[in-house]
Amino acid sequence: PRSRARACPFTSTPWVNTLSMNLDLCTLTFGISNTSVLSNVDTSNAQYGGRSPDIDRILYVNGADDPWSSQSILESSTVHDLPAIVVEGASHHPWTHPSLDSDQQSVKDARVAIRAQVSAWLALA
Repeated sequence: PRSRARACPFTSTPWVNTLSMNLDLCTLTFGISNTSVLSNVDTSNAQYGGRSPDIDRILYVNGADDPWSSQSILESSTVHDLPAIVVEGASHHPWTHPSLDSDQQSVKDARVAIRAQVSAWLALA
């Protein structure tokens, strides 16, 4: 049997989710050129700091198997209060779904870590 990761349409052949595929989708669906998309990404990164935002108290939570995680911050900042949590064996944000007894342990642990971090920040207010 195929593993869950191998069966994922975003990370396995023939469906691999690529930048080129997404750029083409923007052009076909919205009429936005590749050049325009890339220029807008550069503008957004310049405005918000890209991978090095000059801000504190943002919690980056990503699933280790989430194809979108490559666009996020995966390591906690040593300069700012920007903790990162990578949830092993998880895809896209299962920790935001209603809790179930059958949830994998890494998702349960992520919920505990998220609550602890937010509580610590609220205690500072």
